[in-house]
Amino acid sequence: GATLGDLFALANAVALSVGAAIAIEDPQRRVLAYSNLPDQPIDEVRRQGILGRQVPDLPGNVEDYRTVSRATSVVRFAPVPPDLIGRMGIAVRAGNELLGSLWAVDADGRLDAEAERALTDAARLAALHLLRARSWRGVERSERADTLRALLHEGDVTGQLGAVRHGLTPDTPLLVAAFS
Repeated sequence: GATLGDLFALANAVALSVGAAIAIEDPQRRVLAYSNLPDQPIDEVRRQGILGRQVPDLPGNVEDYRTVSRATSVVRFAPVPPDLIGRMGIAVRAGNELLGSLWAVDADGRLDAEAERALTDAARLAALHLLRARSWRGVERSERADTLRALLHEGDVTGQLGAVRHGLTPDTPLLVAAFS
């Protein structure tokens, strides 16, 4: 399955192609991956987003993300003096479903139409990575749930084997919540 490492490799590849620092985010503005190539200019907002793995709340952020999520192509955002560098953003979609967004830091306003095309192509690749990662997480979650169900059923050998595979030992603390 796809791993988060794939997204970091993708972010670095896109950064090389576009010529700018790149961030890949989910629809809740969580930073999933970012480029980390040397000499990429970044601002404090990017730094905080990387460190906190969440884009900081800023005035206008909600509207900027709404604009990107509705757009069918790259959206440019001018720098906001004195602290913010300009950005280009594009929605990452599978059909009509918003999977996230890709952001390029346009440090000196030099990103051109070629950079926009590269970002557009990268959004398609990111969609494949995000879909694969989501399906992999879904399979893992389902498999773990099946294992726990089997463990709760006394004497089920399948559950015992699955527990070992998931690193569950007799002394592993567990919390079980049951709903009816």
